[in-house]
Amino acid sequence: MSHRIITIEREYASGGREIGEMIAERLGISCYNREILQMASERCNVSMEYLETAEEAAPKSFLYTLMLTSSPTRTIEENLPLSDKVYIIETNIIRELAEKGDCVFIISDKTSKALPILGALRLMVAKELDIIPKGKWNFLWITEMPFFEQDEETGEWIAMHHPFTMPMEECLPYLDTDKARVRAKAFDLVLNGIELSSGSMRITDCQLQNKMFELLGLSKEEIDAKFGFLVEAYQYAAPPHGGMGIGLDRLAMLICGADSLRDVTAFPKVQNASELMSGCPAEIDAVQLEELGMPLPEADA
Repeated sequence: MSHRIITIEREYASGGREIGEMIAERLGISCYNREILQMASERCNVSMEYLETAEEAAPKSFLYTLMLTSSPTRTIEENLPLSDKVYIIETNIIRELAEKGDCVFIISDKTSKALPILGALRLMVAKELDIIPKGKWNFLWITEMPFFEQDEETGEWIAMHHPFTMPMEECLPYLDTDKARVRAKAFDLVLNGIELSSGSMRITDCQLQNKMFELLGLSKEEIDAKFGFLVEAYQYAAPPHGGMGIGLDRLAMLICGADSLRDVTAFPKVQNASELMSGCPAEIDAVQLEELGMPLPEADA
């Protein structure tokens, strides 16, 4: 029997909680907001305030979220950081609540954090209800994404892409006046909800390239030292060009129906960045360091 699962993303003081409760009441179904955090607090035997701190430290990566929550029977490993444990516990709670019947979930946080959580929740529920079409390959191009994002702590605008990405021509007048309106000549290729590739058109104008470096806070001396060769080359003109690269490991994961990149990687790394089959990273002996010109200082006798 299929269930209706409604998810609502809201920022603080937006009225999203009231809307969610009204929808749940109108449909006659359950509504969960801070109840999920309360249940997680009881299972972890720690205060809700402490859990909220752990949530703030949770990874923002959408792929990491999928990896961490992909298994329906994911258990808590002792060596996991608290933020990961909280993620798993809350995921298991949401899964249990969704299995009970129709419900509304409300995620309250900044958009940059709430949307990845809701995305993972949507996929998790879709997998549980077995409503993801099999054998279909749905490609999607995402274009003209924002060029800058505002730092939530400092309020400063920082680049979302590398400094060689070309802005849309119609957005050039806003570089100094309204950074929120600047869009990039960038593009992502998505297959079945998984990003396969990112790319962009490159800046080829030396004045614009210098401008982008300055917007990133680089001084003239830093620009000359790090990128002087590039800016000088652009003075002699360059043809329009761009670039992108497809992640073959992600494509293989989709073709094989795997839940994690580790399942299709020859030598996958574990959580502490070590590789179990070859034992990397391994200690470097004195001879190798000497060859690299990095001899260790001799210990005092």
